[in-house]
Amino acid sequence: MTAIDESYPFDSSAVFEAQWRKMARLWCTTGVVSGLAVSPNAGLVLNVATGGGWVDGFYAGVTATKTVTMSTAHATLPRIDVVVLRLDPVANTVTLEVVTGTAAVTPAAPSPTQLDAGNYEVALAEVYV
Repeated sequence: MTAIDESYPFDSSAVFEAQWRKMARLWCTTGVVSGLAVSPNAGLVLNVATGGGWVDGFYAGVTATKTVTMSTAHATLPRIDVVVLRLDPVANTVTLEVVTGTAAVTPAAPSPTQLDAGNYEVALAEVYV
């Protein structure tokens, strides 16, 4: 019998975060699985509806509507903000965040961060501010 290099999970061994992440990346691609619709609340507050998604091998679920708040608009120039699911593997968290764009005559949405070993963001919505 010839052993292979990797095989898990088995009851006789622990499965660590890196192994789980490696397996989970094969089950589902990064992105929204269901729901997580972003809608206006009041002023600069946005609602994020229930749902779930995968963020680079980690599952994130929202079981009750959450809110996120955008920063104050520029006095004369528009911008585009992006609502994201943000994975921080060092802090062991996936959070809802607003990535603030740059105010400009012709604004562009900021690109989500997608670092394999660090923070990883999945865009849920772009918001014109």
